[in-house]
Amino acid sequence: MNIHALGANAKGQQSLTGFDKTASDNKFIVVYPEGFSKAKLGTPLPAPPGVPLYSFNAGGCCSDKPVDDIGFMRKLIEYMEDNYSIDSERIYAMGMSNGGFMTNRVACEMSDVIAAAAPVAGVLFESYSLETPHPLGWTKADDFVCAPENRIPILHTHNRMDNIVPFAGSSGVFEDDVSLFDDINLIDWWGAQTLKGMGFPSVRESIEKWRKLNHVKDSGKVVTSNSNTVCTLYSEPVEGKDDDFAPVELCVIHSEGAKGTVGHCWPGQAEQGAFGRCLNEDVDNSYIWQFFTKHKRNGRKAKGKAGFGGEGEELKE
Repeated sequence: MNIHALGANAKGQQSLTGFDKTASDNKFIVVYPEGFSKAKLGTPLPAPPGVPLYSFNAGGCCSDKPVDDIGFMRKLIEYMEDNYSIDSERIYAMGMSNGGFMTNRVACEMSDVIAAAAPVAGVLFESYSLETPHPLGWTKADDFVCAPENRIPILHTHNRMDNIVPFAGSSGVFEDDVSLFDDINLIDWWGAQTLKGMGFPSVRESIEKWRKLNHVKDSGKVVTSNSNTVCTLYSEPVEGKDDDFAPVELCVIHSEGAKGTVGHCWPGQAEQGAFGRCLNEDVDNSYIWQFFTKHKRNGRKAKGKAGFGGEGEELKE
């Protein structure tokens, strides 16, 4: 499942990520869920005529209605199982921005179904906790507590230069060591103030929580490194959890990305044009897919309680 961003739709995610080609090259099925709630962006600018823009209810982000998007995701998987020849032990979730937030929620609440998750530019955000009113009114969405029955391998990719979902979270908009608002103007200032009121956790906080949930130590090893991307893998189980753990990998990109992305982008080079891509090295669709191929549910039945057994074997055609 490849889940779209706030103010986007299924076709937009299909075009942005280019995952159809990855699926064709590697012989798997990719589906693009579409949100139900109309996106509330807090801007007076209307959507282009005839272009539906939606959001997913990912807890603290990004819906103003308590839509049962987890129920929808479960029904979508049931439909795929009933109508296509798929391997029920190799079902994966990924998504961009709001879709990244939603991917985290799927990992939290569908650990009986999915085998691994890869959020991009979206953190684990269970509830809006600031005392001030939410600037976009998203507090009507239902909160949740991330307590997965099983450990879910996580690959989180985030651009250090992201000024839509800041790497340092909402609290770090003006304090972060990365200048997100160079030559700031009135619109940027308004946007920064809005971001501070969103209550987004930092990437580090999100990863720390997943390490605890997945029973792995906070000592990681660098598995990918180049001029603008570093990936750190946390895969050593804590004491007593050798049979009940799953890895967490964080890929940090440091790139301005393609023009217009404000660092909020999908990893990898652009094959056709440069819109929406981070223009970083090594970490791309193939990297995400290779991460997925290392993991399966290892025989866990739906709604079962068996722990995740570590890494599965590589997929073979």
